[in-house]
Amino acid sequence: MSDSTDMASPEPTRASDQERHNTVERLRDACVDGRITLDEFSARTEIALRATTHAELATIVNDLPLATTSDDVGASQRATRRHMIAILGSSENRGRFRIGSRVNIIAAVGSCELDLREASITESHITIRVFTLVGSAEITVPEGIDVDMGGFSLLGSRSLHVSAEPLPGSPLITIKAYSILGSVEARSRSRRSRALRELDED
Repeated sequence: MSDSTDMASPEPTRASDQERHNTVERLRDACVDGRITLDEFSARTEIALRATTHAELATIVNDLPLATTSDDVGASQRATRRHMIAILGSSENRGRFRIGSRVNIIAAVGSCELDLREASITESHITIRVFTLVGSAEITVPEGIDVDMGGFSLLGSRSLHVSAEPLPGSPLITIKAYSILGSVEARSRSRRSRALRELDED
């Protein structure tokens, strides 16, 4: 004899604004710890802000610890990138690397390219000082990362091209650009991994 009473599946628990905020804070901590890159922070935060249930939020952070532990000390002491210099030549940094809280870029009759999309950071505020003399510097950040640019140009140019408003909880990248007969450009671009695209589609 079959049971005539159908057992209804429980409704998913709805996520609150505070829970979405807490998830973004956890993602920012993971970014500063070097567990996820700036691009991963940007992509996961966008998904977190759209999440409507606890299950969706849990999927975003299920590979991250609840808090930083003593095991993370070694990671924080790993070598960081703090200088880029190009004189009569070029210098390029892209891919996975760890960037310090203060970075100096010098391009004299040369060019420097710094791509931060797959970089991990050590602080939530990064300051990049750029000096170009008859040279150029280009800095690329993920979409949704907060970027501020200041400085001065003498017969040169400074430009900031970001395609979206900063995400809540985003790390801040401050660029101080000084250019003489040169150029400094900062722009945002997206590079989501296959895994993150699949996460976004779930």
